Amino acid sequence: MPEPIDDMFAKLQTQRGLMKAMLKHVGEPGFCKGCGQEIAWVFHRDTSKNTPYDLDGTNHFITCPKAKDFRQKKAGGE
Repeated sequence: MPEPIDDMFAKLQTQRGLMKAMLKHVGEPGFCKGCGQEIAWVFHRDTSKNTPYDLDGTNHFITCPKAKDFRQKKAGGE
């Protein structure tokens, strides 16, 4: 039997809350210079780079309306 919508919504809200709390502990707080959204910068050891995340855990490069302004140009001017 499928799970009731209210139960699924409650679990989703709990997961979002947990993600927000985790990002506040592992990331550096900040604001996007493009859109002003509150974000958390998370350092990734495998790439040695910081990545911005929305407080719901979504990579901010995906949700930011100004993301194209931050893309680095490839070698050769592409």
